[in-house]
Amino acid sequence: TASQVILVTGCSSGIGRATALEAVRRGHRVFASARNRSDLAELERRDNLTALCLDVTDPASVRAAVDLVLSRAGRLDIVVNNAGGPPPGTFESTPDEAWADAFELSLRSVVRLTRLALPHLRVVHARVLIIAERMAIGGASAGKPWKWCRNDSCSGACAANRP
Repeated sequence: TASQVILVTGCSSGIGRATALEAVRRGHRVFASARNRSDLAELERRDNLTALCLDVTDPASVRAAVDLVLSRAGRLDIVVNNAGGPPPGTFESTPDEAWADAFELSLRSVVRLTRLALPHLRVVHARVLIIAERMAIGGASAGKPWKWCRNDSCSGACAANRP
């Protein structure tokens, strides 16, 4: 497989970081992002990896990241949307602000980045990968309301991305 240009969000830890490292190991050019660039210090030492500060909830930050990838690599082949999850809590104890923040992070930020990247991805017939945290898998329960919210949102965003 030829080397691809990959933008990965949420690389400060977990799945995002592991995805970026695996892609570099396989010889791809990776743009690994996180809200705090200092969280990416270890990754910056890798060949074929560019660390960048990206707040997926900030439209200007998202545009700057996509522009940076395109200016440095000349193309964009894959976008891995991997934003973190909402804070833990029960349905009744979760304040409205936390629900709004989760919606912004889990759905609106995915839409925002995908919309900006899609014209460039279409050129290379690429796809967008959306990773929802583990709580999105399975049915909702009274103790874990995020399961329903995240699963429903991710399914809609994934369906909208089908060719």
